[in-house]
Amino acid sequence: MEIQYDALPTTPSLPNAVGNQHRPWRWDRVYLAEKTCLHCGAIMRPKIYRHPDGSPKSCLAETEWNAIRYCSPKCGAQKRKKPPVYRPPQTPPWRSQRIQMAHKQCLCCGNTFRPRFTVAPDGTIQHAMKEYLWKRQRFCSISCAKKVENPMWIPQVKEKVCQTLKANGHGPVLRGGNGHLTEPQQLLLKRLKKDWYPEYGVVTDRPRPKGMPKNIKLDIANPHLQIAIEIDGNSHATISRRKADKRQMEFLLRKGWSVLRLSNAKALQLCSICKSKDTLLTTLMGYLHITAT
Repeated sequence: MEIQYDALPTTPSLPNAVGNQHRPWRWDRVYLAEKTCLHCGAIMRPKIYRHPDGSPKSCLAETEWNAIRYCSPKCGAQKRKKPPVYRPPQTPPWRSQRIQMAHKQCLCCGNTFRPRFTVAPDGTIQHAMKEYLWKRQRFCSISCAKKVENPMWIPQVKEKVCQTLKANGHGPVLRGGNGHLTEPQQLLLKRLKKDWYPEYGVVTDRPRPKGMPKNIKLDIANPHLQIAIEIDGNSHATISRRKADKRQMEFLLRKGWSVLRLSNAKALQLCSICKSKDTLLTTLMGYLHITAT
């Protein structure tokens, strides 16, 4: 048997802040609900779906309505948009006018130098050194960099290295010439005897010609007669050494010297054949050079 009660039907709901119970969301509360958009300030209400006859069909859930803060996605995007960040003006690219205006002062000699770059026929920069390499460069040349950064320029370091090399017995190899007489020189001096001097120095003119040393050392020379005997070894066969010998020969001929040039093997042969000074000098005259070629 069904039991009937006289009490009115109730709808479970949650209490509000005051302590009273809320009316259901689908009652008149959904029609009275309204909010203000946090961006544009427009009044907005929850959306209600109706039947064709105009009766309410469904509406937005209360939890979804409580989560809504903007009237449209556009207002929400504009509100959440971050303020513009200030960006300083960017410097122009390195391969433009900046590389042509860049310059530094050498820390060694004080000269002003610029970065390396090549220009195409149309006036544009074709090849240029990297900007990070230009920032690291402090000297105008390698020689200036070595003068400042090479530890051998420091007197204390140089003295310590010299002491260490002396303690280890380090020294140059004696190869003949420049102070150490070779065997052909010794034999020729023994035959020629007095008035002939080994390693005789001739001072060059000032200003010196290009590629000329301060002094030209003659293997054997007679300064009174101005006769020079040059004994060439295997090192004189190189192209650079032949050019240097030609320059020295031209200088000596201009100064009035007579140059006799022969090889080590020929000098030894003449010393073994010629026993007297006159015979040796007569034979050596066959090697007289009147031109540098």
